[in-house]
Amino acid sequence: RSAEVKVPLFHVDHSVSRGMGVFMEASIGTGSSKQYVTLLLDSGSVSLAVLGHSTQTNFFLSDGCSSNWATAAENKRQTRRALRQCTVHDLRTISKGSCGLGGYDLNLSSSARPWPLGGTKFCPVWNLTFPSGSWAYESGGTCKSRTCYGDGSAIEADLVKDWLSVGGYSQEVPLHAICHVAGVFQEAPSSGIIGVASKALNCAKYYDKSTCYPGAMQQLLISQGLQRTLGLCLGFPPVPGSTFGT
Repeated sequence: RSAEVKVPLFHVDHSVSRGMGVFMEASIGTGSSKQYVTLLLDSGSVSLAVLGHSTQTNFFLSDGCSSNWATAAENKRQTRRALRQCTVHDLRTISKGSCGLGGYDLNLSSSARPWPLGGTKFCPVWNLTFPSGSWAYESGGTCKSRTCYGDGSAIEADLVKDWLSVGGYSQEVPLHAICHVAGVFQEAPSSGIIGVASKALNCAKYYDKSTCYPGAMQQLLISQGLQRTLGLCLGFPPVPGSTFGT
């Protein structure tokens, strides 16, 4: 069937020091445990990855995949902290990794379930592409992931499924609930990213197509019988203190 879904998008200043990109509002979860999130649209990935109020930032991952990361000694001097929520003042002077709007905490969701399970063909995986890499590994029968990006940032996350709601449509989708962040992964004021690429970039084993599966955006569209076609019509950014975030 043919349908059109219109979702408000927000455009963030294209300055490296102030964040960049286009993000949208959504919610994750069901019923009273739904959690508000803001998601940066990422054309180069497939994952839905979201920071929580308890996600530790300024983290160092000892077996990281980038020489640009902080050293272990530098990490000891850093303060591991959760990403705070943006205020109206922040939106006038926003900077990368400074604050976020919304967030997803796995322990607050009543609808999340572990996925994939350890020992399945989707976990453990190692899917490395230069200069970034992403792999999952079994931990206590469940799956965790580590994703490294070309700018030297990285995330560690619990792999689960939960319900994503966008523009009135909902579907259970794969989700990376971020536990730790190394470097400046987050583009303020978004609290996560949602990849809009195809499942060809989402394979446990790049040489085995049976291990590929659609990401969150593609699964949401498929569930509604919609084509995987996205069109962005960018207007003026919202003015802080007006209807921003409503």
